[in-house]
This record gives sequence, C-alpha cells and structure tokens, in this order.
Amino acid sequence: MAPTGESEALAARRQLERVLASPGFSRNERLGRFLRFVVEQHLESRDGEIKESVIAIEVFGRRPDHDPKQDSIVRTEAARLRARLSEYYSGEGKNDPLVIQMPKGGYAPVFCHAAVEPKLVPRTPVTTRRAMLLGGVTAAAAASGLTAWKLWPGDSGIRSLAVLPFENPAKDADAEFLCNGLTDSLIRQITALPALTVKRGGVFKGKNVDPQIAGRQLGVDAIVSGTVARRSGQIRITAELVAVRTGAVLWSGKYDRDEADLLPIQDQIASAILDEGIRLKLSAADRRRLVRRSTNNPEANELYLRAIFYEAKETEGDYLMARKLLLEAIDKDKNFARAFGALARNYVIMAVDGYARPTEAWPLVKLYAEKALALDPALLEANAGLGAEAFWNQWNWSLAEQQYETALQSAADRTTMGYVLERWAIGRPDDALRLIRKVRVVDPLDLGWKLREADMLLRTAQTPKAAEIYEEIIRDSRDDPRAYFGLAEVRNTQKQFDEAITQLRLGYDALGATDDSLLEVLAKARGAEGYRQAEKAGAQLELDGLAKNATSHSYVSPLDFARAHARLGHKQQAFAYLDAAFEDRAPGLVFLKVDHVWDSIRNEQRFQDAVRKVGLP
Repeated sequence: MAPTGESEALAARRQLERVLASPGFSRNERLGRFLRFVVEQHLESRDGEIKESVIAIEVFGRRPDHDPKQDSIVRTEAARLRARLSEYYSGEGKNDPLVIQMPKGGYAPVFCHAAVEPKLVPRTPVTTRRAMLLGGVTAAAAASGLTAWKLWPGDSGIRSLAVLPFENPAKDADAEFLCNGLTDSLIRQITALPALTVKRGGVFKGKNVDPQIAGRQLGVDAIVSGTVARRSGQIRITAELVAVRTGAVLWSGKYDRDEADLLPIQDQIASAILDEGIRLKLSAADRRRLVRRSTNNPEANELYLRAIFYEAKETEGDYLMARKLLLEAIDKDKNFARAFGALARNYVIMAVDGYARPTEAWPLVKLYAEKALALDPALLEANAGLGAEAFWNQWNWSLAEQQYETALQSAADRTTMGYVLERWAIGRPDDALRLIRKVRVVDPLDLGWKLREADMLLRTAQTPKAAEIYEEIIRDSRDDPRAYFGLAEVRNTQKQFDEAITQLRLGYDALGATDDSLLEVLAKARGAEGYRQAEKAGAQLELDGLAKNATSHSYVSPLDFARAHARLGHKQQAFAYLDAAFEDRAPGLVFLKVDHVWDSIRNEQRFQDAVRKVGLP
C-alpha cells in the first residue's frame, strides 16, 4: 500500500518517527538514515530515485563514481534494515497501526495496515525453513545466537521509562557526585537492554517533581526516582519505580550499606527494577550485560564518579580537576577502561574548547581511546574519541564517520555532539539535525539539546522553526543568555533589526555584562547599522577578554583571535591569526566553510586557499 492522501502520508510519517525512536533504530544512525531516506522519497512520489546508486551517494556518502560491484554497502545495509524492521514488528511494534516493509528485489518501502495483515496460521512445528519464511525476532535469535527477551505472565505493560536525577535531601555538597553517578549508571545499565526505551529526566534535578507529572512530560510509562544520603562512610539509597498512568508504586527499595558497596547496590537496584517492577524476564546473556562493570575497585569508581561530576560543570578549572581524578582512578585500577575513555574525552573537550594546545592534546586522545578499547572492545563510546581525533585533527572525514557511527551504538549520548558538528562541517546539516533530534527523543526536555536544535535550524535557514524554539526556551529559562543571542540572529536574518537589537540587550543582560562601552552602543543602536555596531562591540569585548587571558599565561587558540578580528573587519589581523591557527592545527578550522563569522573575508583568495588546505568536501 502506498499512502495516497494527506492524512495517510501524515500517518506514514508518524509511523516512521515511531520506528526510528525505538531502541533498535535510535542506536544505529546509519540504518535510521537509510529508512528515512527511502520512506521520504516514497511519500514524495519519487520511487524512481530509490535505487542503489542514489542511495549509496545520498545515504552513505559514496562518491558519484561509486561502483556497486566493488562496494555492496547498499545491499548489505538493506538486508540489515529488513531484519531490523522484522525484529521491531515482532516485538515492541507488534501493535502499531502501520507496518513498514522493504520487499526484496528493490528498496522502495511498502506500508500495510496492521488490521488487514494475514491471520496467523494454526500452530505447527517450526522447521528451519518455516522460521526463515516467517521471520521475526525469535527466528532471528535462533539463527544468529542473539538473546531474546520476554515478559513474565504478569506483564506490567511497561515499555519505556525515565530515570530522574537522584535527590540529595540533606543538601550535602559531597553527596552530589553520588547522586549524578548513580543516575547515570542506572541509565547506562538499563539502556544496554533492547527491550526498553530509556529516557533522561535531568531537567527535573532539584525540583522534587511528582513522578506522574514528569512521566507525562517525558512521554514514558514509568519513572525511576530516588534519594542518596551519606554519613561517616555509610550510604543510604532509596529508589522506586512508579507507573505514570496510575501512580502505583511498582517497586521500591532501601539500601543502608558501606560506601564501598555502591557498585553492587547499583546492580541490585537495576535488577530489581527489571525483575520485580517491570517483570522482564532476562536471558543469562542479558543479565551479564546488565551487571557488567568497568571496574570492581570501589576507590577507583568513586574517583571516576567525582571526575564526571566535575566534567559536567564545563569550566577550564573543573576539566583539569576531572583529569586529575581520572588519572588517580587509573592508578587505582590500571584496567579501568571507562576511565581511559573519559580521559580521551577530557582531552577532546580541552582541545576543542581552546583550553589546551591541540598538537599536544590529540596524541593523548588517541592513546587513551585506543587503550580503553584494548581493555574493553565493547566500550563503543570510546570510538567517539577516535572519531574526534580523525575529524578535528586528521581532517579524515570518512574515518571520522566510521568511528562516530560505531560510537553511536553505545548508550552514551555524550558521544553524539562531535558527530553533529562533523556532519555540519562537511555540509550535511540535515544529518546533523536528525542526530540532534535522536538525542531529544531520549532527553526531550534537556535545554542544551533544545538549543542545539534551534541553532541547527537557524544554520539550515529554517528561521521560523528556530525562532519558535528560542522563544520557548526564553519562556522557560529567562536567565539563560544563549537563546536571546540565537533569537537576535534570527531577527537579523529576517531584517527585523530593532527586535534583533532588543534580543542582544536581553542576552547581555542575562549574561551580566557590565562593560560601559558595550552597554552604551546597545542603548543607542537602531536599525541595520545599529545592529552591526552592536555586533562589533560584542566582538571587541570578546577580543579584550582573549588578550587578558593570553597575558595570564593561559593557552588561547589563535583561531579565537582570528574569529574576533574577522567580526571586526580587521582582515590583516584575521589572516595573521588564521595562519597561526594552522600551525596549531586548531580544531575550529573544520568550520571554515559553514561558520558565518568568516563572511567578511570569505571571498578573499587567501581564505579560499585556507578552505582547500583543510580539504573540506
């Protein structure tokens, strides 16, 4: 069946998004991109373009001279896609109103109403041949050795849940790292199982929200929440699983133990949620995956959790503290793969954010990421470090894509941002937007990812949609300056200059700006020229800050100076610092083609030579 009317096309698109949000597809961006492409082409009546040569170029980034006889990626991935769709409709999608199929012999999708699907035949012995014909997750598991899951007879009906940040009722500053660490660990453990969709509820931290209210906003069936308290080497953890629809407590537990027992407590909570709360019957392999640890050393684990807590603060000093703690954790356990992976990520962040000299950071990124994978090949998020090094340092776009694709199969959303930026840098903003929206399925209320979606919409000239999200963020978080600056850029693009200036004023006010010259320019600014002057005043303030940091003997990337001078229209200074940025292999050079900061010098031959030097596609 092909959707013929507007309502049918809408239903088909909704079904597509439902499938792509499922665990089997949300963790595999490549298959998701493949399915989205063929469905969108089909819905736009372009079945003639759904052929191997076009898919190879548009979906998998192959060159126009791609030879399918030498590279069978489309056929290989199509087989995987058919199997993944079969698994989905045999499991969580079995009650969906529409079924998406890709018949063999072609790549155009077919939509079937579930209600008119053939009835099941009477039960007969399932031979190998019949299993192959019927398909489904059971046959796939039998053929490949994969483990299947099933629910106990008393099915709780829970197919999705969110883990809220564990609370710190005593307001003990030294217990916060435990609250964050326990929350992240539970998410990582439960997400490792394909049977459930797991979402994050970080936006509710410290708000003591009703689980049913949080669950409805997050769109899940159940909520996990709890508290952590510590005193004199002892730890008390409470946790509960609440059904969103009824408010019933499906499971609850209390643990009073020595702090050294945190690791086994985490395992017990995760197992109890699944066994007693959701009543999910796990295979032996699933249970091993659930309680799999990167370290059994409680001291190393505490140092690691403290490091991740500092990393989340996102300041130079906190990144350095996180690095110190990670090195101490590795000293306690030299086989702590996850700590090595976090060290690689730390150096990526420091290099990209301009806190460390890139030529010194990238060899360490590669060293630590490779060490993590050598210790634990299943720690797929460590591939993000190798992807980052290939992208920011080597300018090897195909290798970066390969590593990021592998990392995306992990449950760690922190692996996604680098891939988003890589897609944008090489001129694939639609891919970047899809990646952002995938994360937002898992963490729909997170402010940072909401901002990133608005920013990417702005970069892809979807200004009305970008404005809508910026305005929503401003309504919900008036003290955050970022949305004001984004909305200012939208209004400038729409030539609503006075409104753009108003948003700049609000942004600098939220930022706590006190520079008299900047405030004076903002107060007087009117129209297009006023906006330009306000932009220049902001650039001058940024340049002054960079110069101050440089005199304090901190590392400052020459590319930051080049960008500030470009915004001010200082061509010679911009090019001088751009040359220095190449000597430093500054990460931001990958954005030369897409960063609007360079528009004032974009047509200069020296700038075009710089773009070619990076080798951007």
